[in-house]
Amino acid sequence: MAIDSTLFAEPLVILLVDDDPTDTANMIKALEDARIHNRLLLLRKGGDLLDFLHKRPPYQEVPTPDLILLDLHLTDTHGRDLLEMLRQDQTYKNANVIVIADPTQGDPNSETFDLDVEVFLTRPVAPDNLLMAIRTASDGWICFVKRLAVNRGRPIGTQPPPQPLPRAIIA
Repeated sequence: MAIDSTLFAEPLVILLVDDDPTDTANMIKALEDARIHNRLLLLRKGGDLLDFLHKRPPYQEVPTPDLILLDLHLTDTHGRDLLEMLRQDQTYKNANVIVIADPTQGDPNSETFDLDVEVFLTRPVAPDNLLMAIRTASDGWICFVKRLAVNRGRPIGTQPPPQPLPRAIIA
C-alpha cells in the first residue's frame, strides 16, 4: 500500500520565552514527557521577542514559530507587555500563545484578560496539561500535524524510535 506523502508535514517550531534555567529545564522535560518532539527554540530575553519574530539582527536566520510558550514573569520585561505588543503587531496579533505563570505570583488570567489569551499553564507544568493546552491554543491542528510529522515515512499509527528533543538555544 502506497503512503500519500501529502499526509506528512514539517515538524512545528515551538518558541519558549523563559529566562529561568530551572523552569526551562522543567518545560523541556514536560515536552519530552508529552512526546512533543518538535523543534524547540529558547529565547532567554523577553525584550528580544519582537526582534526575533521579525528576524531583525541577530535573529535573521531563525525560523518562524508556530507556537509561543511565554513566561508571564520574566525579569527583563513583563510577559503582559510582550503580549500587548504581540496583539498590536499586524503579523503576530493572532499568534498561538500559551502563557506560563507561577501561581504564587498572581492570577495570570486577570493580568492578561484583555489580551485574548485562551490558554494558561501554571508551574509546575504536567505533560498532560501541556498537551491539552497546545491542543486548545491551536484548535487541535498543532497536535495533529505534530503526529503526522513524527510519523514521517511510516504508516500512521506506527511509532518512530524515541529521539531527543531538538533544541536551539537563543541568547
